[in-house]
Amino acid sequence: MGIADYLLVAQAHSRKCLVVTSEQPAPNSKRKIKIPDACDAMNVSYFGPFDLYRKLGLRFH
Repeated sequence: MGIADYLLVAQAHSRKCLVVTSEQPAPNSKRKIKIPDACDAMNVSYFGPFDLYRKLGLRFH
């Protein structure tokens, strides 16, 4: 996880926002912390892009 990713999750936590990411959780990874895992650790909600589209009611034809 890069510094920008840490800042993204920290900002979302402090502003009570959610994070949109295409990364998949990998809680057992020892080399790289994924954004969803950091969100889980900080109690920040996250969605994948298509989950967000569905939540917003967007449809593509």
